[in-house]
Amino acid sequence: MLWSLLALPLLVATYVAHLSRRREVARRYAALLPAAEARGARSALRHLPAGLLFVAIAALLVSAARPTVVLPLPAHHETVILAIDVSHSMRAEDAQPNRLAAAQSAARAFIQGQRPTTRIGLVAFSGEARLVQAATEDREALGRAVDSLQTQDATAIGAAILASVQALLPEAAIGPDAPGPRDALYGSGRAAPKEPGLLDSAAVILLSDGQNTVGPDAMDSAYLAAEHGVRIYTVGFGTSSGTTVGGPGWSVHVYLDEPLLRDIAATTRAEYFHAETAAELNDIYRKLTSTLVLESKPTELTVAFCIAAMLAALLAGGLSLVSFRPVTA
Repeated sequence: MLWSLLALPLLVATYVAHLSRRREVARRYAALLPAAEARGARSALRHLPAGLLFVAIAALLVSAARPTVVLPLPAHHETVILAIDVSHSMRAEDAQPNRLAAAQSAARAFIQGQRPTTRIGLVAFSGEARLVQAATEDREALGRAVDSLQTQDATAIGAAILASVQALLPEAAIGPDAPGPRDALYGSGRAAPKEPGLLDSAAVILLSDGQNTVGPDAMDSAYLAAEHGVRIYTVGFGTSSGTTVGGPGWSVHVYLDEPLLRDIAATTRAEYFHAETAAELNDIYRKLTSTLVLESKPTELTVAFCIAAMLAALLAGGLSLVSFRPVTA
């Protein structure tokens, strides 16, 4: 449709030719034109109505191409699932008093910062993922659920994603025991998948400080979430070089798998954040609060261009009536 703008130079050329003919007529019948009219004919303002008409035509042609722009618009997240890693590495004390306590504090602050109508759920994951608190508006119940978190063995990021999507979409029959993401998605004649990020009413915030060690493949789970339109904002907690944790008779060095968390966020059209301290984690959760209130979305501007075209055309017509009065004998 934008190729149609090439017609504008032809319209301008037609207008210029029309002006040439008018000047020829004016020379022939100069005696019939009042002095004021003659001055008006020489004024540059006489071209303004035609210029506005050209602007109106151009705006209409551009509107036919359905232009879009990315704008920050109010989001309507009715449900948010917090998925928090509770593997033993969350005992690390590089974030005071330890990573789990810092994550719990940040989660509580995030919960209190949401609108009262936003339903929030909590998924905890270590060697398996479980729904600790179904999505609810009850902030006290959510606070108790966050306080109940305890560390356990292993890290199942893929299972956490599946459990979070299941909590958001109970009718989808998704779970860590599903035969596979695509089987879970298409197996029972369910509706066709959405594009990534199109489920505007829900989102997942997944925090982890380690690597996916057990359970379903994390990227397969991310693809399933994307196919259901669910955004997964990922938060990597801890130093990039990792940390050593242990107990009586054992110790292990754990690493933060940032590439995996980045890929999960990118696949679901969300964002990845990294925090090394409790203060940075709190800042990220505050930023996530703003992100969930305002999201950048493509917005079509067709109506705006049509309105601009209408106003320009009306103004052109009005100026024409005022500027070009008929000549009377």
